[in-house]
Amino acid sequence: MRPVTTRRQRDLRAKFGARVRQERQALGWSQARLAEELSTAPSTVAYWEQGGGATEEYVDALEALFGLEPGTLGWMLGYKDPPSRLRTEDAIERDDNIPEGYKRVLRAALAEIRNQTTAQQENGKGPGRG
Repeated sequence: MRPVTTRRQRDLRAKFGARVRQERQALGWSQARLAEELSTAPSTVAYWEQGGGATEEYVDALEALFGLEPGTLGWMLGYKDPPSRLRTEDAIERDDNIPEGYKRVLRAALAEIRNQTTAQQENGKGPGRG
């Protein structure tokens, strides 16, 4: 039995596929060339570009190969937080001007936002989807 996917998951996989195609074409590469770079089959690249999704290892490799920030592709498939969230959390930790008490409050707020977002995704609801 195939796992049930929500419309949002399908939309994000399609967005992932479109971004992989865009990045590949920006390099002037064919699907075969990208497949060769990643030691996989051209049909696998075609599958990704058609919205089939990819394993986390391939997503990490694609981000590195395309020179993208970690999470740029991975968040679309649920492997990582979106890059903006990663940057926010990292900025909080690195900023010595933020008192530790405030950092704890900010971490807790970000964790709550993450939990709400995860719950919405699991219920097939995004922001503004009711």
